[in-house]
Amino acid sequence: MNVRVLGSSSAGNSTVVWDEGGAILIDCGFRASYIHRHLERLRLSLSSISGAILTHLHNDHLHEEIIEELIGNRVPIYLPPKLRLAAKKTFTTIRLADAHGLLRTLEEPQIDIGPFSVGAFEVFHDAPGGCYGYTIRKETPGRSLKAVLATDVGFTSRPMVEAFADADLMIIESNHDPDMLENSGRPDWLKRRIRERGHLSNEECARFLVEVLNASNDPPEAIMLAHVSQECNTVDLAIERTTSTLAENGYGGIRVLPTFRGKPNEIVKIGAPQGEQMNLFAEL
Repeated sequence: MNVRVLGSSSAGNSTVVWDEGGAILIDCGFRASYIHRHLERLRLSLSSISGAILTHLHNDHLHEEIIEELIGNRVPIYLPPKLRLAAKKTFTTIRLADAHGLLRTLEEPQIDIGPFSVGAFEVFHDAPGGCYGYTIRKETPGRSLKAVLATDVGFTSRPMVEAFADADLMIIESNHDPDMLENSGRPDWLKRRIRERGHLSNEECARFLVEVLNASNDPPEAIMLAHVSQECNTVDLAIERTTSTLAENGYGGIRVLPTFRGKPNEIVKIGAPQGEQMNLFAEL
């Protein structure tokens, strides 16, 4: 199971999960040309996408242009029930997808999309219709593979810890450094929104990961840090806080990878030897 974050920030978010049997697009927050270009680099196309899912309805996760392209390529769009209802009320393209029979409900506890089994869990974030993280599973001979993603989280919870436990790949936001946020030029209402109900700080992300690892039987192959603020954080700060906190709690040696604003990050091939992962990245 291959995973690449095509970009993650307030300017746009999208992640692709694929194997030889199909692909899932998680979030569609970029223009169609950007998605097309980076799928082509992976030797994929929109027509090869088995289904698209959305975490929530903020415009850095849903760009109507790419929704139109998905409809044109007959790609189903899957949403949990509350999110589906809110999306139909808000977006013309979502209503159009429904009219074309392409809007599907992501029912509990999980459904099959292409070669993967996808489950949703609700997280707290101030978005209409709620906000969701997703587990993506694939059964292989002798092993069950699991990736988990939650990119916008106001605060964590025990159910969220349970969703992330024993994942082979964890994608979680590490949005801001508290001191950089406080000293930024942002208005007080926005600082308060980010701190209290919008996004996880580096420290909150790191503490959450320790909770997850304490609840897991095995460590992940890799952790990706998403939605890193351009004004109130740096990739280096986010990586350093996570790696140091993990090491202090006995979890040193786990690969912690960055994601970027407006460009893809490293490809992770879950379940493959490290050398095979690097060869895949070099070829693409």
